[in-house]
Amino acid sequence: MADTRGRRTHLPDTVKAQASSLISRFRTDLARASVAALEPDLIILDEFQRFRDLMDPDTDTEAADLARSLFGYGQARVLLLSATPIKAFTLAEEAAGGDNHERDLIKVLEFLAEGSALEPTTITKDLAEFRTCAINGLPVDNVRRRLETRLLSVMSRIERPRVGEDGMLDEEDHPIGPVPAADLAGWAGLHALAAAVDAPVTLDYWKSAPYFANFLDGYKLGDQLRARLQDGTYAESAKHALGHVQTLDHAAIEQGAEVDLGGARLRVIAAKTLDQGLHELLWVPPSLPYQRLDGPYRGIDPATCTKQLIFSSWAATPTAVASLLSHEANRRVDAPDATVNRLDYRAEAGRPGAMTTLALFWPNPGLARLTDPRSLAAADEDGPGDAAALHDRAVAAAAGRTPTGATTRATTAEAAYWQSAIGLFGPLPPGVDDAATIAEALSGHEEDGDEAGAPGRLKLHVDLALSTVGSPQIAEIPPDLDPTVATIGRHAPGNVAWRALGRLLRPGHSVTPAGHWLAAAALASGFRSLFNRSEAIGILDKHLPDTVYWRAILTYCAWGDLQAVLDEHLHHLAVAEGFTAPLDDEALLSLAQAVRSTLTLRPSTYRAFDPHRPSRRISFTSRFALRYGTGKQADESARLPEIRAAFNSPFWPWVLATTSAGQEGIDFHWWCHAIVHWNTPPNPVDFEQREGRVNRYSGLAIRKNLAHRHRGAILASALANPWDAAYELGLDERDHLGELAPHWVYPGPAKIHRTVLPFPLSTDAARYRRLKDDLALYRLTFGQPRQEDLLEILKRRGVQHDPERADELRLRLHPPTNPGVPTRAE
Repeated sequence: MADTRGRRTHLPDTVKAQASSLISRFRTDLARASVAALEPDLIILDEFQRFRDLMDPDTDTEAADLARSLFGYGQARVLLLSATPIKAFTLAEEAAGGDNHERDLIKVLEFLAEGSALEPTTITKDLAEFRTCAINGLPVDNVRRRLETRLLSVMSRIERPRVGEDGMLDEEDHPIGPVPAADLAGWAGLHALAAAVDAPVTLDYWKSAPYFANFLDGYKLGDQLRARLQDGTYAESAKHALGHVQTLDHAAIEQGAEVDLGGARLRVIAAKTLDQGLHELLWVPPSLPYQRLDGPYRGIDPATCTKQLIFSSWAATPTAVASLLSHEANRRVDAPDATVNRLDYRAEAGRPGAMTTLALFWPNPGLARLTDPRSLAAADEDGPGDAAALHDRAVAAAAGRTPTGATTRATTAEAAYWQSAIGLFGPLPPGVDDAATIAEALSGHEEDGDEAGAPGRLKLHVDLALSTVGSPQIAEIPPDLDPTVATIGRHAPGNVAWRALGRLLRPGHSVTPAGHWLAAAALASGFRSLFNRSEAIGILDKHLPDTVYWRAILTYCAWGDLQAVLDEHLHHLAVAEGFTAPLDDEALLSLAQAVRSTLTLRPSTYRAFDPHRPSRRISFTSRFALRYGTGKQADESARLPEIRAAFNSPFWPWVLATTSAGQEGIDFHWWCHAIVHWNTPPNPVDFEQREGRVNRYSGLAIRKNLAHRHRGAILASALANPWDAAYELGLDERDHLGELAPHWVYPGPAKIHRTVLPFPLSTDAARYRRLKDDLALYRLTFGQPRQEDLLEILKRRGVQHDPERADELRLRLHPPTNPGVPTRAE
């Protein structure tokens, strides 16, 4: 081949295939040599169900061959990890499509049994005997023990308590009240429309989404309606039928006017969110508040206030829910024109004109230490302290460091606020002295498209700030200087961010003071974007109409206890992002930028079909509620990680609507412990998978219960991070609940909220009752063929109402305390 190539820069076509084959052999040999060089003792394959073909001896690929070389290397052990190694329950129609729970289990067992004394055929025989005993009501103790012993030789499974078994379920079976006549007429109209355009429609279509005729993309009814409206022969009949269907008022949507929610289920969701005032909360209240909440946060029940995750089996639901709920939230907020910019770093005659704005987002380590809300709240063991008392403590802590003398109320004296908040209380960290670097951190790269914060204008402000640090020229002193500076210290986002990031710095970290400061500035810049939003401006103007905006921001941050929120969020974000080792500058900045990205998330635009004017779409700007995973456009798919991160933050959206498809393994639990089943899925596994999205490790309900029981001890702890203290104290339930406590289960007033929405006089309630019975029994069909048939037999025998018999039929595969001896957990 080398001779053929000669001095050519490209291979001749005649030898390209030969060259590719040679390269492939080189790669294979290199991979084999790499396996040999590894000399592994333990091989761990995580989520191994994704690589099932590599475990199949009949798979004839280079990858499978290489995997077998790795698995069979010397005396190496193989550990397979997965929460869902096989499909736990197969419906009859799924089995007809190729799914097979029993077959998949046996294949896994055959792989695990290689090199051991276990014979998979004995497992098959034992499972058949177990089934016979279960069907005929015979004792199963002996065969069950044999199965447990044999299976435990190659596998184990720690079963988390099902939602409800751990005492952490608040089940809200929320029957829909009398359905308004207009809604029923809408169903009749939709049925007539479907007949007019020769398309299928059932009652479930109407239940799936309000204004279904506007959200029918992807349905045959939508395709047929569009075709008929464009066909002169049938257009008139279609238009006549549309006159009796519930449809959106295009003009009302464009004008931001009130629009009926159009469906009984959505009205329930609005009652649980908008009617509770959640649209006036820019973030979820903290689980461990340092002071009593106020303003729109006053009166919010901390045990029940949570984001809402809505699951539906219908593709129309997420778009309809997100669009209509966000429209109503926007209307209630009464936001001003989106072009309003209250936090512009404006320049006047070449001089910075918004230094008080800069003071909000400028970290001052000395001031932040003196006015730390957590330290000031340490004495309030019985509950969140009075905000006024905490304020007095902060003023006392900062007193003596601001200038004294005669005071004046002249407007020119306002410069003393920012000069003191930026220039006093100590120098900046070494290395924080380059105006361009500081401006870049504070600008947040202008993710929100704010041209008014152009780098040149911001740099003017930074230059002035740097010249003020350590030597502020305070000529006039306002009478409220000390209280205002103390408030900036406690509640300004820059100082809040600096403290919250600092709580993550455990022994052994390599974060520099400069890295800490710049990360705090970057995070704080996200709050500038947040408070520049029209929704935020509308909320603050409503509650603080006569307050200058920078002061209103401080007041709102105090009302919602931003420090406690950010302390809680950053602790758990670090866990979620895998930052368990001591941090360095890069890692800390990465966490800060992750928070900033959720604060600067652009609103989503959803478009509904207007059947009265098919050429024009009805646009909705949505931020309060979003859909997840049902859009067809590539740009929306790219936004899915951003939407998921935003929902997993304490900031908007408050509601996320999605379908069941593809959500397994995705976490939505960090700031949500409420799940709404818009409709019930067809099988118990899907139902459990839905609820498993919010019932997870260190979820919001767990944190609320930890804070409820241990508040005083947490705040009194010497640990820098209050949530490190919380989980350490939560070990008090280990003896009772085992190792699942405190991160997976912890009792208290906060629960996982389950809401189901059955219509009256429908099959919804009966379907839900059947599903609950299936939930109680489906795990008893482990390893069995025709699981659905066995489940029905067990239900006819009343096993769902016989806890003792159900316990006899349940295989326990948790690791034994004494190796080789299976145990039965009581």
